[in-house]
Amino acid sequence: MARKKKPSASSKYTADSLNEFQPGSRKKILKNLLGLTSRQMLENAELVGYMNAERELLKRFGPHRSFTAEDINIIHRLFLGAIYEWAGTYRSVNLSKGGFPFATAMAIPSVMRNFEHNVLRANTPCTGSTLDEIALKIAIVHVELLIIQ
Repeated sequence: MARKKKPSASSKYTADSLNEFQPGSRKKILKNLLGLTSRQMLENAELVGYMNAERELLKRFGPHRSFTAEDINIIHRLFLGAIYEWAGTYRSVNLSKGGFPFATAMAIPSVMRNFEHNVLRANTPCTGSTLDEIALKIAIVHVELLIIQ
């Protein structure tokens, strides 16, 4: 059983994996396919991934899309697939942030099925008669997904 690591000063998360960081990054950068060890270079690569994913997703998904758990994986893969080997898959390590534990890795498939049935189906497409109704649906989906993370 892997022991839990203490987060480094600039790490976003604590994970139960002992090999989570890119060699040469002083435990500040997650392992990545590009071998990046600089936070700025990684942020730039993620921004490029985000912009490319946004263009592709606007072609794939229309405004009336009712999203699924698999759509979330597709979005994640398009966004970060060129950077991280695990992009678009459910995580296999337990994570916490600031002492708050996210859903355990082994529970993610079940939690995501529940998220799909109870949150995505009820709140996507994010439509409504007012901007407040639309914003509320977006917020519900966002917060529920963050809790799972």
